[in-house]
Amino acid sequence: MNMLWYLSALQLFLAPALLLPNGDYWEEWSPYGECSRSCGSGVTIRTRRCVSQRTDGGNNCVGPDKSYSSCNIQDCPEGSRDFREEQCSQFDGSDFQGKHYKWLPYYGADNLCELNCMPRGENFFYRHRAAVADGTPCHPGRKDVCVDGVCKRLGCDNMLESLQQDDPCLQCGGNGQSCYPVRSTFNMNNLPKGYNQMFIIPVGATSIHIRETVATRNYLAIKNLRGEYYLNGHWVIEFSRAAPVAGTMLYYQRGAEGEMTPETIIGRGPTTEPLVIELIIQEHNQGVDYEYYLPNGRSREGYYWSFGSWSSCSRECGSGYQSRLVFCAIDNEAYPDYLCTALPRPLTNRTCNPQTCPQTRRMAYLYQPNAWTPSESPRTYVY
Repeated sequence: MNMLWYLSALQLFLAPALLLPNGDYWEEWSPYGECSRSCGSGVTIRTRRCVSQRTDGGNNCVGPDKSYSSCNIQDCPEGSRDFREEQCSQFDGSDFQGKHYKWLPYYGADNLCELNCMPRGENFFYRHRAAVADGTPCHPGRKDVCVDGVCKRLGCDNMLESLQQDDPCLQCGGNGQSCYPVRSTFNMNNLPKGYNQMFIIPVGATSIHIRETVATRNYLAIKNLRGEYYLNGHWVIEFSRAAPVAGTMLYYQRGAEGEMTPETIIGRGPTTEPLVIELIIQEHNQGVDYEYYLPNGRSREGYYWSFGSWSSCSRECGSGYQSRLVFCAIDNEAYPDYLCTALPRPLTNRTCNPQTCPQTRRMAYLYQPNAWTPSESPRTYVY
């Protein structure tokens, strides 16, 4: 009897203590906050607070105090501005060391989750913010995104930390069997200075990667079959930027002025029109690697070489050159060149006006890599 009374009294004494948390504990999660983007896979955050018995400012709670979730995962409307470019543009016109610039994204910094921007027409970049907005893509042309200044995996289902990944055909969770790769290196030598056609990316191309094999003073350029330039046309050389082209976003990357790094163009696709990729020759071509993927099911029958008219001669005398667009086609639509390899390829360049120039009108077209800026045309001297 005494033992039973003792146990009952002990239970009554300990009951309040048993109802109290045993050491540090987490409070309930807060509701999720506002989405960081209105489209294109934003991020929303919820938090929780650790209730601690410690007096030194620390705590013994195990686990994170923040939780992240994807939101507004629908694609942004076609032609929407690149999200990182949008953030850099917020500093347009603001005072910066006594000057007012238009700011463009800079992709060459070590930490891709910082907001590094480059003023148009200048050769430096500046870190405007320690972290880009949540949901900003870490790498051009890839699906991972920055969250709290750290790069996180984003699955092809647009969910954070999802294991679902696109294959090169852009099939979510696919095995790469619905498309085939087109890979090659453009290493043609003895090219004339100026614009030279390398290859054409056809409609439907995905997982596009174009890269110089080594850094040179040459430049990449993009135009359509009508001759309208999307990148680096008419001797106006642009800085690194994201360009909405042919139904996709193409990311052009090159070093700041004086920084020798290979130029690259990256895009997810699929492309909605053929794209002519050119090399602007300033020095010897060291090679340009390229790769893209096309849907299966295209036969080689019926393809032919199509070509445009010759451009005007680059010189009035003394042997200039002309160029024209040449591409493999069927039903007037451009396709990869290898589909026409059974046929002799027409010339894309030829010499013209070989006659000797009169002494008083001899022209020399000097392309000096160190003597012109991207905003200038090549200089023409008469002597």
